[in-house]
Amino acid sequence: MKKRTNIAFPRLEDNVPVIRCKNQAYVGKTVQELAKEAGICSEEMVLNILLEDMDTYIRPILAGERPRDLEGPFDYVYKYWTYDGATIGTDNCAYNYDYEGLSADLPKFRFTTTAYCGYIIYLQESEKAGIPFETTIRKVIGNPAQALRMKDRGYLKVGQQADIVVLDMEHLATNEDFFDPRQQPSGLDYVIVNGQIAVDHGVHTHVRSGVILDNRDR
Repeated sequence: MKKRTNIAFPRLEDNVPVIRCKNQAYVGKTVQELAKEAGICSEEMVLNILLEDMDTYIRPILAGERPRDLEGPFDYVYKYWTYDGATIGTDNCAYNYDYEGLSADLPKFRFTTTAYCGYIIYLQESEKAGIPFETTIRKVIGNPAQALRMKDRGYLKVGQQADIVVLDMEHLATNEDFFDPRQQPSGLDYVIVNGQIAVDHGVHTHVRSGVILDNRDR
């Protein structure tokens, strides 16, 4: 853990506070602050916190956020997603909003807020960074389609598959809840998949018009 050989985002330092723990003295403080108070290293502090409460919540790194450690922001992340030629995706999973699963599995199956509103955050952060909206959309749709050699997807033009998302930008909101991330974002008016409406004003129509894409055919 100290070497951080295989850890891209240590999430131990100065911008990820504890937001829920049986030990209320930990809440609102970062691991770094708690470690300094205890006179130990951050890694040992993490283990101590988990010994006290395995269900402790630490605020996650948010989509578009510039993670930090003792040396400052991880600027290479920021430089990547603001680069015009970037292809943006997520490594998240999402579950039904009403999924509960087995109690022993929670909160694991509730996952991270970015599984539900990561792209909304990305749109908002890109706007704050002064990136043109068309450029932002191209990075999440057009650029990935080109990288995957999808000739009939990724752009809104004649000859392309009718996969369309209609957003209400004035009412776009993440509705984030770190304790139960299964929150539907606002402002998602329509999702059209292969020409059929799959989401109508935030309500899933249960249309199954999607298809499995095989890159070997392209």
